[in-house]
Amino acid sequence: MFAWVFCAVLASTPPPPATLRLAAPPLTLVGVEQTLGGVFSEHLAQQLKLAGAEVFTQKEIGQLLGMERQRQLLGCTEEATNCVGELANALGTDAVVMGDLAKVGARFQLNLKVIASGDGKTLAVVSESLASESETLEALTRASRTLANQAAAALGLSLTPRFSDPVNWKKVAIAPLAGGAVLAAVATGLLVASKNNYQYVVTGQARTEADGRAAIAAGSTQQTLGVVGLALGGAALATGAIFLVVGRPTGAAVVPLQGGGVVTWSGVWP
Repeated sequence: MFAWVFCAVLASTPPPPATLRLAAPPLTLVGVEQTLGGVFSEHLAQQLKLAGAEVFTQKEIGQLLGMERQRQLLGCTEEATNCVGELANALGTDAVVMGDLAKVGARFQLNLKVIASGDGKTLAVVSESLASESETLEALTRASRTLANQAAAALGLSLTPRFSDPVNWKKVAIAPLAGGAVLAAVATGLLVASKNNYQYVVTGQARTEADGRAAIAAGSTQQTLGVVGLALGGAALATGAIFLVVGRPTGAAVVPLQGGGVVTWSGVWP
């Protein structure tokens, strides 16, 4: 097998709005192991980055503010909007992602929100009840996109997704295979009709000269359309077959550049 990469250079476009910048301190944990909570907090931060936001994690916050100041600011409650605003302003971010994960009986409650740095306004909210800890990562992945999209829209800022969802080429293959089969069937019908018109003329079934000429013209058109249809249908079937062979999901990445950008697709050929 071998890996493949396709790269496309995007044309220069007007600069988009500034990218959403978020501070993502650790989740507040209730009845959840600290080590596991750290994994959840880091996963949320990384998923927000993949959604297109610029994110400062706990480690990055510590590097920028110093450990002592970080402890002071991260010790704030969610209601202390002035403290949240101070954290966001110190980092130069547009908003702060606050959240908690609590074990309530046999279930887990996940609450997340994005608070604006300027006025402490809530920009986005996500709340989910989970059956087990194992569902948390998937819930955080879903929530990250919702939070990023809602916060960016509320502030009039943009997102620059680093990766798109993987493309399952086996599912994509259905369209060209079905389209190719239909085109091939229609083209075959046209070629059969063309042959019938030819036989109609050469066997003397045409009653008048005009009738014969009309049959010849119709047959010629049908033959041309049939050949073109077979070619297109064959190309579509071949494309679908290639997608089936490629099979595995592929990834896409966007690399912003000044005045444009680059999009790359990558995958593995079996």
